[in-house]
Amino acid sequence: MDFAAAYWPVDDAGGAAVGARLRNARPPAWRTVVDLPGAFVAVHGEPARGSIAVPLDDGRGVIIGQLFNRAATEAGTVATVDPRAWRGTDAAAIGQNLLDQAWGAYVVTVPGRGLAALDIIRDPLGAQDCLTWRAGCVRLVASGAEYPASIVPPSPLAIDWAIVALQLAVPVRVSEALAVTGMTAVEPGTLCRVVGDQIVQRPLWHPADYCPPHRSPRFPSPAALKRMIDACVAAWASCYASPVAELSGGLDSSIVASSLQQCPIKPRHWFTYFGETPEADERSFARATAARLGLALTEVPRASRALVSSDFAALAAGFRPGMTGMDVHHDRDLAERADDCGADAIFTGQGGDAVFFQMPTAAVAADALAGGAAPIAFARAAIRAAHWTRSTVWSVASLALARRSKAPPPRLASFVQSTPIDHHRWLDGCERVLPAKQLQIFGLANSRVYFGESLRSRRCDMVHPLLSQPLVELVLATPVAHLTGGNRDRRLAREAFAGRLPASVTGRHGKGDLTAYYGRLVARSHRFLREFLCDGRLAAAGLIDRSRLASTLEPDNLAVCDAYTEILTAALIESWLRRHGPD
Repeated sequence: MDFAAAYWPVDDAGGAAVGARLRNARPPAWRTVVDLPGAFVAVHGEPARGSIAVPLDDGRGVIIGQLFNRAATEAGTVATVDPRAWRGTDAAAIGQNLLDQAWGAYVVTVPGRGLAALDIIRDPLGAQDCLTWRAGCVRLVASGAEYPASIVPPSPLAIDWAIVALQLAVPVRVSEALAVTGMTAVEPGTLCRVVGDQIVQRPLWHPADYCPPHRSPRFPSPAALKRMIDACVAAWASCYASPVAELSGGLDSSIVASSLQQCPIKPRHWFTYFGETPEADERSFARATAARLGLALTEVPRASRALVSSDFAALAAGFRPGMTGMDVHHDRDLAERADDCGADAIFTGQGGDAVFFQMPTAAVAADALAGGAAPIAFARAAIRAAHWTRSTVWSVASLALARRSKAPPPRLASFVQSTPIDHHRWLDGCERVLPAKQLQIFGLANSRVYFGESLRSRRCDMVHPLLSQPLVELVLATPVAHLTGGNRDRRLAREAFAGRLPASVTGRHGKGDLTAYYGRLVARSHRFLREFLCDGRLAAAGLIDRSRLASTLEPDNLAVCDAYTEILTAALIESWLRRHGPD
């Protein structure tokens, strides 16, 4: 839900003038939630089912977003939460109440008396974006929409080149790192306290806290996992009247599809996209799931025309590059189809790889060793992991003895000049967490990129129910050996949905692969990309090497390189810099 909030001292005439400007410039599609001396809050659109914008305490603070009742979800039903019961409590207590009693996509603002301080809380997974900045005596909090920043912009506003370098090297960090000065991103799962220009963010939620040994391990049965997934999907589905969904043919989107079919309101339109090569064409699996569940499936060929600057410019409007729209033709096509259908949400299976643990790794054997397994039990774990990873037992045992989780470092393309040090806050406190579980946390952190801006998210809500907090906390507490059986990716999820989905999907080995598709797309666009990037701002700033990039984009080199994602990432960031950087 897009929102805008402004706070200023009640007796400050300049602040009141800013509030009046925001009130008068409020777009027609927005509605006012709070309009009091010292506070103005507006949200986009009419109240949707399951969405709230509820004032707190003296009416100036507010909780905005989608809130679900945790106890109901754990019981397999759907219910909402009334946050008015938390009035009269401070921000820390509200944050704890949210963790204990609720989950969803939300932001809370709690201004102190006289605006001596402002507390902001953001949901743990980051489904609701939240930025804050100061303009004179006014403190603004917003989701990142053009309104209110176009009316009351941050001052000073400039490009933070260190963050640009980080985004170029580690694209998934775009979902949190903000490459403009004068503006701060409120981190997911934190209590952000603002006092003047001082901002301190204190974590309320951390994934390691839900993992053994910090938390007792859980061993859900396939039926219990299915019940939790059904409940999370049902909670999100209850918020929308006209959803559509994407069915790739993979296991994760098929699981979401089967859960959506249990809901009172089901998507009327299902879309699957296919490429020219066999590995990019999953229609046989999507058709099998559609036939089993009774879905009307629309099959759409992936567009292959060469890229042009307007493809990237369309994704550059926000305060972050539109990395979620990297597959630009797919992003635009599905956005237009959703618009034609009058959809208010698009459901996906994104995040399932990390949630269900798709990554083949020797770290599962390391978990057994670190967990105190007897030698014979460790040997069995090593044999299973070797079969899964197609490695020798000796190499698996060696990695396990070294207790290496092998969380991969950023892979830098040859033309990327920057080598920033990257450390994700979610990896703090993981020293006692087992190696494979550390790898799962790393994957979950990267999955937050799906909450970023795209053309689809501008048309309607993007819903990724597999990244729901109760489900994430359940799998974090579940040993990876239980999720995988030690030798098969997503084994527990496969068993959970074996009765609903065709065996060709639950028993499938491998995944779809769009590498060849991206390779052809970049090859068709190599002349434009070479000029766009070699003559652009990234090159002028010394963040990419012109000669190496030009060499990489030569057709003969493109045929053997695997830097297509890095090239498209650079183009998205370049377009964003051209829109937001100084002329």
